[in-house]
Amino acid sequence: MPVTPLSPSTPARVRQRLSGAIAAMVSAAVPPFLVAVLAVQIDRDIGFSTVQLGGGVAAYFFVSALGSPWAGRLVATYGAARPLRIATLACTVGLLAVAAAPAGWAVVAALALLGIANAAAQPAATHVITGIELPRTRATAFGLVQSSIPATTLLAGVVLAAFQDQSWRLAVVLVAALTLAAQLPLRWVKDPEAPPVAAQVEPPTRRGGIEQDRARGFVALMAATGFFVSLASTCLPSFLVVTGLLYGLSPSLVAGVQVAGSLTSILVRVVAASTGASMSGAGNVAGVVLLASAGALGFGLISTGSAAAFVAGSLLAYGCGWGWSGLFNLSVTRAVPHTAAASTGVTQGGIFLGGSIGPLAFAGVVHGSGTQLAWGLAAVSACVASACALAARHRWTRPVVVHHRLGEEPT
Repeated sequence: MPVTPLSPSTPARVRQRLSGAIAAMVSAAVPPFLVAVLAVQIDRDIGFSTVQLGGGVAAYFFVSALGSPWAGRLVATYGAARPLRIATLACTVGLLAVAAAPAGWAVVAALALLGIANAAAQPAATHVITGIELPRTRATAFGLVQSSIPATTLLAGVVLAAFQDQSWRLAVVLVAALTLAAQLPLRWVKDPEAPPVAAQVEPPTRRGGIEQDRARGFVALMAATGFFVSLASTCLPSFLVVTGLLYGLSPSLVAGVQVAGSLTSILVRVVAASTGASMSGAGNVAGVVLLASAGALGFGLISTGSAAAFVAGSLLAYGCGWGWSGLFNLSVTRAVPHTAAASTGVTQGGIFLGGSIGPLAFAGVVHGSGTQLAWGLAAVSACVASACALAARHRWTRPVVVHHRLGEEPT
C-alpha cells in the first residue's frame, strides 16, 4: 500500500496516529529489557542464568530479524493498522506467558515468540510516520517513535527500583496490563486510501531520494550499519545492570543510571531526528556516523571497570551509541521514500540480527574472558558501524556518471 500524506491541516489526527504507533512500539520493545532488569530475581525464583538471559534476548531479536523483511513487504501491501493491533495484543499474551513461566527455558521460549510481534511493529510504525507530509513534523515523529525503545528501558529501570524486593511475576503482569491499554490509542491508526497514480510513480529523486540503481547498495550498507551498531547497543540495556552490580554499584544507583541513560537516549533521538529535517539526506547519514563513533567511546569507558567511568560511559553510550535510530530511519526513508516500509524492513532486519547475536556473543565473552573485554569488543563493533555508515553516505553523494551517445544532450 503506497503511503498517502496526511493533511497538514489535521495536526490532531497526526498526534493521534503517532500516539498509536508509539504505544505499539513500546509494547513490542519492552519484553527483553524487562526480563533483563528482572534477571536476578527470576534466577533466584526459577533459575535463569546469564547464558539463558543472553539466549532469550538473542532469540527475541533473531526471530525479529527473520520476520522483519517479510513484515515490511506485508505492511507496504496491506497497510499498518491491523499489524500494529495484532502485534500489541501478541505482546500482552507473550508477557503473561513470561509471568507464568515455570523455569528459565520457558522465559526464553516466550521471548522468542515475542520477536514476531516486534518484527511487525517496526515497519508498521514507519509506514504511519511516512504518511506525515510536513518534513520537520515527520522527522520529529521518527525521533519520538524510536524514543519508545529507550522508554521501555526507562520503564524497566522503574520496575527494577520498585520491585527489587517484591515479586517479579507481579511486575511482568503489570507491564502486560499496560500493553493491553495500548490498544486504546491504536484505534486512531487507520490505513489511508491509495494516492493518485502520478504520485505512485514519481521518481525518488524528486523528493531528494537516491537514484534507483544505487538504492539497493545503499540499503544493504545501512543494514550492515544497523547490524554492527545493534551488535553493541543491544548489550547495553541487556547487561548494564549486571555489569554495574559486578563493579560494586548499589542496585539503586544502577537503576538511576539506567533511568538517566534512557532519558538521555530519548532526548538525543528526538533532537537528532528533528534537526535532521533541516539537513540533506546524506547529512543525516553523516549524523549517524558521528553518533556511532561517540557511542564507541562510551562503550570503551564502560570497559575500564571504573565506577565513575561506568556512569559517564553509560550516559554516552545510551545517548549516542543507542540514540542513532531516529536519525537512521529518517535517512533510509529519505533515500527511498516510495519503498520506505519495505526498505526499513530490510534495515531493521540488520538491526535485529545484530541484536540477536550481540547478547549471545556478549554472554559468551563474559563467560570466557570477562565483562571488560566484552564491552571493549562492543566499542569495536560500534566503530565498524560508523565505517559502514560512512560508506553508505559516499554511495549517496558520489557524482553520477551519465553516458550518452554522440550528438545527444546529457540527461
